[in-house]
Amino acid sequence: MRNFKRFLSLVMATLMILSVAVITTGAADTTADYTDAAQHLVALKIMKGDNGNLMLDQGVTRYQAALFFVQTVSGETDTAVWNAQKTSANFKDVVEYGTAIDYAYGRKLVVGRGNGVFGYNDPITYQDMLVLAVRALGYETEDMSYPYGYILAAQKLELTKDVAKTVNYTAALTRGETAQIMWNMLNTEIAAEDPISGKL
Repeated sequence: MRNFKRFLSLVMATLMILSVAVITTGAADTTADYTDAAQHLVALKIMKGDNGNLMLDQGVTRYQAALFFVQTVSGETDTAVWNAQKTSANFKDVVEYGTAIDYAYGRKLVVGRGNGVFGYNDPITYQDMLVLAVRALGYETEDMSYPYGYILAAQKLELTKDVAKTVNYTAALTRGETAQIMWNMLNTEIAAEDPISGKL
């Protein structure tokens, strides 16, 4: 988590160095505005758009979610680095960003769907995005049930703050909703382990 802690130190700096460039967002959820969260991720070079359009209304795949998270936990935001090896050593269906997905697997952020399948191009659901965030912050426990244990932990950590209440936990997420969860995560303390008990 050391790299993640260094990367988190940049978060407060983004409050002062946000670009003055005009960034369009697309027609995101009308019940919530994710522009602010997305612009913070742009300043941190985690989220990128197309000619200034962040396309916050578009969906996010499981490989894209993994890419967001490995950039965040490592501090390495050059996507070319994460695509050095296109295929995965752990999942047979991965054809791009194998380096990123294998790193996420090694950090126990992702486990795949079983039988060597990651679900590369499947949409990432709200509940699975929360699983990633809880794991990235170090709050996963051995007895945490899927998905409700992770959802409850995420709610307690306020990872769902400012995400539209109408979003179902099994629903596919948009880039806007993803940006909000990522920004919430970056503003959440990393779990500390008791050196004596070994517990969080």
